[in-house]
Amino acid sequence: HILVVHGSPRKGGNSQMMADAFAEGARETGNEVTMVDVGHSKIAGCLACEYCFKHEGKCVQKDDMQELYPLLRECDTLVYAIPMYNYTWPAQIKAFMDRMFCGMAKPFGVKRSALLCCFEDKDLSFTSLDHFPKIYCEKCLLYCPVGNWQERFGDTGLSQGPELVAEKMKSGFLEPAVAADHR
Repeated sequence: HILVVHGSPRKGGNSQMMADAFAEGARETGNEVTMVDVGHSKIAGCLACEYCFKHEGKCVQKDDMQELYPLLRECDTLVYAIPMYNYTWPAQIKAFMDRMFCGMAKPFGVKRSALLCCFEDKDLSFTSLDHFPKIYCEKCLLYCPVGNWQERFGDTGLSQGPELVAEKMKSGFLEPAVAADHR
């Protein structure tokens, strides 16, 4: 089961198109996909109170994150779909990630993860992703909506448009992450 977490506050933007294309490609290859929009969810930041360690992974805060915890426990693959804003990801996705802290007290089902990220070509945000995949995900599929990707970064084999995101999924982008019972 793949959980796609879209973290942009902008409806219908590039990261939403990428998330939709990825989900379509994943479904076409026989995967169960759930999409959530944390860009418009009411999720407060982690309080670092460690309530979760004393209460079997339950968070003390009662907000939209409570609906997402069961999905994190059920999914085996977590895919982030985010834009880059001001050299980092939006506050909405950061709050979601911080609130995953309670997964240390009671682990989530996530075995594999991936990042779908878009940013403007002339934006130097690309450099802030250098450590993101190593920390948060195994696979990183980037999309640059404007400018000349190959001229700037060379032929990296990465997607250059939303229509190619679904093709990447169909061609086995997350193949190792798909459990045998999901094929």
